[in-house]
Amino acid sequence: MLTSRTFVKRTRAGAVVKVVREHYLRDDIACGAAACRLCTPAPAGSGSAPGLEARPSGPASSLCPGPHFLLPDTNLLLHQIDILEDPVIKNVIVLQTVLQEVRHRSAPVYKRIRDVIQNPEKHFYSFTNEHHRETYIEQKRGETANDRNDRAIRVAVKWYNEHLKKTEDEEKIQVIFLTNDNTNKEKALEEGITAYTCEEYIKSLTANPELVDRLACVSDEGKEIEGGKIIFPEHIPLSKLQQGIKSGVYLQGTYRANRENYLEATVWVHGDAEENKEIIVQGLKHLNRAIHEDVVAVELLAKDEWVAPSSVVLQDDGQNEEDIENEEEKENILKTSVSKDMLRPTGRVVGIIKRNWRPYCGMLSKSQIKEARRHLFTPADRRIPRIRIETRQADTLEGQRIIVAIDGWPRNSRYPNDMKHREDLRHLSVCSVDPPGCTDIDDALHYREIGNGNLEVGVHIADVSHFIRPGNALDEESVKRGTTVYLCEKRIDMVPELLSSNLCSLRSNVDRLAFSCIWEMNHKAEILKTRFTKSIINSKASLTYAEAQMRIDSASMNDDITLSLRGLNKLAKILKKKRIENGALTLASPEVRFHMDSETHDPIDLQTKELKYADIIVHRLLAVAIGADSTYPELTDKHKLAEMCKNLNYRHKMAQYAQRASVAFHTQLFFKTKGVVNEDAYILFVRKNAIVVLIPKYGLEGTVFFEEKDKPTPKLEYNSEVPSLTVEDTTFHVFDKVKVNIMLDDSNIQHQKMRMVLVEPKAPLSGPRRLLKGLPRILSRLNNRNSISLFSQDSCFMQPSDHICGPVDSLQQIHVAPVLGAPDLDAALQISGNDMPASLAAEASSKDEPEKKKKKLQK
Repeated sequence: MLTSRTFVKRTRAGAVVKVVREHYLRDDIACGAAACRLCTPAPAGSGSAPGLEARPSGPASSLCPGPHFLLPDTNLLLHQIDILEDPVIKNVIVLQTVLQEVRHRSAPVYKRIRDVIQNPEKHFYSFTNEHHRETYIEQKRGETANDRNDRAIRVAVKWYNEHLKKTEDEEKIQVIFLTNDNTNKEKALEEGITAYTCEEYIKSLTANPELVDRLACVSDEGKEIEGGKIIFPEHIPLSKLQQGIKSGVYLQGTYRANRENYLEATVWVHGDAEENKEIIVQGLKHLNRAIHEDVVAVELLAKDEWVAPSSVVLQDDGQNEEDIENEEEKENILKTSVSKDMLRPTGRVVGIIKRNWRPYCGMLSKSQIKEARRHLFTPADRRIPRIRIETRQADTLEGQRIIVAIDGWPRNSRYPNDMKHREDLRHLSVCSVDPPGCTDIDDALHYREIGNGNLEVGVHIADVSHFIRPGNALDEESVKRGTTVYLCEKRIDMVPELLSSNLCSLRSNVDRLAFSCIWEMNHKAEILKTRFTKSIINSKASLTYAEAQMRIDSASMNDDITLSLRGLNKLAKILKKKRIENGALTLASPEVRFHMDSETHDPIDLQTKELKYADIIVHRLLAVAIGADSTYPELTDKHKLAEMCKNLNYRHKMAQYAQRASVAFHTQLFFKTKGVVNEDAYILFVRKNAIVVLIPKYGLEGTVFFEEKDKPTPKLEYNSEVPSLTVEDTTFHVFDKVKVNIMLDDSNIQHQKMRMVLVEPKAPLSGPRRLLKGLPRILSRLNNRNSISLFSQDSCFMQPSDHICGPVDSLQQIHVAPVLGAPDLDAALQISGNDMPASLAAEASSKDEPEKKKKKLQK
């Protein structure tokens, strides 16, 4: 049977053409049911997927206890694909209408459903209803394409039920229509079709309650959580966003959440304009449900509403997802007066252009309400907000790492051996100096005196670009990986280990290809000549730092390598002195290496110590610059280079995050059995309520907070211009040296962290008095001497060993010296202002006093 549709349309040139579309209909398309004798079965070996079972073996349902097939509509398949992929769900009819809509709306879901259809154990059947004579329908005048497709699905369900009634089985098989569209469901019920929502059907599977946890929440923005208060403004539709972006009302950019402050983010605006390239977004409502790496549209606020980047550390560690008042209090902390020079363009998110949702790893934060099904999931990445989930398996999942995917966020919810062009330098005394255990030696050095009395110094870098040629498979994989990731006791290579640790490693006593930079210098370390060349070298020694230092210091060693090291060391000292005299700042980021227990793999000791694709590009450019190689198109294509650089920057950043996470994890293991460790530290950053310190010995960074729960809040004054933080009378600046106690805080199982407490300088206490603690005997002694008026009865917070100076009721100044076993009481108590009571002084200094009484006073 042939149907045709004729219509006319106008071309771009203005001509009118007549279009005739022919649609072929057939009546020999099988229904797919194995029990059906009316349809012609697919020939054996045709390659088609197995059809529906003769006796459906799906789970028992309390709603439809008899044998049945399932037929979902488009929206249900799009949003509940996780349910349909579950092994429990079998015998599902997927209409051609539904498949076509899914293909247009979501390519990933389309691929997933096609894979399920091809799975012989699932018994999913794709029915070509759009070419079946009895199930094809025309679109009515005034009917939308969506309404027509909904009607086509209902027609197919009715046909299936009528068709299966003609089978010879005594117990007829029913087709159940699944839809989450209330309107579509109502129309189906009016037409006599058995229809349920996905939730209704899944909850009826009493033998499989775990499926309920896989149900996706409704993602429609208009369908909010019942009874919830509206928290966020509505997102502007995409069509209006596109118009606004074209007109300049809105700006399009990538949303980057702040790791340290969950109430602040930055939007990096797309395009070449330099103005307003980076926009700050602060506050829950202005963030408006955007998630890290989403492409968003932002609206700039008026200049009088612009803010400065926050210096406050705020982490979303609360347990109450609906505690909006607490969020408002935290937002008020961000609103502080700053100079106009500190203000930055500020905006608010008005819509989402492209979501970047993906599965997230983390842990369940179980609700404190007994038998509650709603809980909060805390992602391991602090840039991702907490996610509300519903599950009956909270007791099982608690303490476990789980993967969670976001379904929606309603407005009222919180939460890599030729010698051509190469110079042979194998005769030189080249050596390398690296940390212990280093296998990928990427640079080496040489030093020698030449005939004119000057010095020759060379730096040799492994020539990776010789092995990784442009466009080959190794090159393509390397550009994707971007960098080598170094974890504790493990490494994820950008290139195969044969390259990184062998052919491209400048190991000793083997020939290796390199790029060399060779300088002619005088004895004052002044450069006279410079040349670059591709080379072949043969390193004479691969040394560790300790071995190199031993050679430099040993008077008995005078071989070529040792003399070369001493010469290099001498030049290095001269160059460093010049740098310091010119105002250079020495910055170092210590790398951490752990010594692991061979049996338990726990870290037992710690010491402070990457091949990148960017190096390959630099090598290729260098080779072209010195005429040792030719260029290629991609090397000069700025657009391709820009895309490549974007990926390299991203991969490098992710590698850094992975390395830091690995170090943090092993650091926690290291300190787990150490208890409290006291170490020197240096202030890296000053925040409004905390200082960030670096402990060089461990290469460890941490935050020292001055505000603690259930303790008096000290007076804090933050100066953003210096910057500095004054806590009571003590001022902290960047690079100040302090002393801290380090301990492992495992109170939060999801985010165990290193806790640091300031020891020196001791921040003074708040309040009108500096009070004493741990000296009750001295107080009692003085009180017995009728000196009770000198002391306050308030509680004390200082430790017995602290030096404490301060007014006591403005009457006297008390100095308590930490001298246990002082020769006499005068050495322990020094009272300035008024004199010590004569009777007490006499008693303390009397030589005739019995030893027992004297010891008692000294105590």
